[in-house]
Formats: sequence, structure tokens, C-alpha cells
Amino acid sequence: MKKLLFVCFFSFIAISVFAQRVYSVGVLPFVIPVETSEGIPGEGDAAEITNQVIARLSQCSTINLLQGEAAERGEYIISGNLSSQGDAQNSQIILGAAIRDASGRILNTYREEVPSIDRISVNALCTRFINYVPYPPYYLGKWQSTIDTVEGPVTCILEFLSNRTVRAIRYDTWEKRYTDTLIYHAFGAGSLTFTGYHFGLNYNVGGRQILADATFGISLTLEEGLAPYENISINSLGLLFNESKDNFELVDGGLLCGSSISDTENLTLKYTRFIKIQ
Repeated sequence: MKKLLFVCFFSFIAISVFAQRVYSVGVLPFVIPVETSEGIPGEGDAAEITNQVIARLSQCSTINLLQGEAAERGEYIISGNLSSQGDAQNSQIILGAAIRDASGRILNTYREEVPSIDRISVNALCTRFINYVPYPPYYLGKWQSTIDTVEGPVTCILEFLSNRTVRAIRYDTWEKRYTDTLIYHAFGAGSLTFTGYHFGLNYNVGGRQILADATFGISLTLEEGLAPYENISINSLGLLFNESKDNFELVDGGLLCGSSISDTENLTLKYTRFIKIQ
């Protein structure tokens, strides 16, 4: 019995660690493939761009950033080069970069031509490439939200999948008109997006500035629900995880599930708080 408990305990720890693990991203030093006679760009320029990319990506809470000799061990690897074309009076700096996975497969490339090194948009490069790193594992799985009403609880269970789709295992829709109440247990499927999740985003909620973990978007087609909720489409809700990553809140809105109309109230219900159930 003690052995079984020991195995279960460490299995639980392993699952928890995996659920919270993040992917590693290596940044290789940018290079100058061919030196120009004027020395522009030079090795110092390449080193500066490398440092800027590392500085920007170091702000990500959803990756393990690797640099130097460790960069080649990344699950995703960013590399790039600087060159120029034209003469000294009329030259263009060319930045070329790519992100690849550990197998060497190129996932995306970036190219920019600018009149000077300081015009290179490192932020645009990082934003494009970082979106090719998969969602952190703790985003995925089954999440449940429950709202207590006088007539009983209404429940939403969503499963976020790694292919950026979502299953609505259960999506209760609720409607109360004076003394009549309807609750339909819907289900369905759709698409899912998390944007800005690597860098975080500021939201103004009730006059308070909140740094959300991501912008959450979802598009659901529901079956066997109330007519007003056959299609749920939300594009820009702020999403905020707790420290242990096992629940989240939609900080500036929610997923519509029902309404109540009477002589004294006009209430809209939304699913806003979700806990991880699997």
C-alpha cells in the first residue's frame, strides 16, 4: 500500500510539472555572411540585434529562453543574418531571420530592408516568430465554469486542444422570462485563439489596469441550445491565470449563457471563471 501511494504521489508530481512546463526557445548569434568593404553592417551590429532579440524574448513568461552554447538545444531555434546592398551613399540594411524546430524544419522566415540598423523592428520579428511556439501545456485540457442560479447550476465544460480547436463538451444555456425558466444542455465545437500570451497585455477593467496573460478568442457552434446561443463568437477577452495555472478568469467579459427578464431585473449571465478538471 505504501509503495502504491509512493508511486501515485510521484506520478502526480510528474503530471503537475508537465502541465506547467514551457517550451524552450534558443537564440543563435546573428551573423554577417559577407563583409562589405565599408564594414556596414559589422559584427557589432549583428551582436546588437542578437542582444535586442534576447532582451525582447526574455520578457516572455511562457518560454524557457536559451542563448549562447545552449541555444542549439532549444525545441525552437531563432537564427538570422545582416547584410547590405547598394553603395555607401545609398545602401540598405537587410535582415534575414528564421525560426525552426529541433528537427531543422523551417517554420517561418522574416525579411526586412531598412536604411539603417536602428530602423530594424526587433519587436515585429519576435512577435511573428513567437506565435509559432505552441501554447503552453497548461492552457490545454478540460476547463469548467459553473454559475449558481435559483433554479440550479448551469455549467460550461470546454476542452482546449493543441490544434487550436475547442470542444464544448457541455454548454448550458439558460433563459428566464418572469416565472418561466428554460435550461438547455448544448454541446458543440469551434476554433480557439490565444494571442499576446507570450508577452502579456494590459486591460482597463473598471478603471483598474490589469496585466492579462493573453487575449482569448473563441468561436463556437452549439447544438441543442437555446436559439440566441447557437453561435458564440468572442474575439478579445482578457485571460488571467492564477499562480498555479489551474484556473483562469476572463477579466473583461465572458461567454454568454443566458438572460433573466422580470419586472424588477434584466440580467445577463456569462461564464467568466474556469477551473481545470482534466
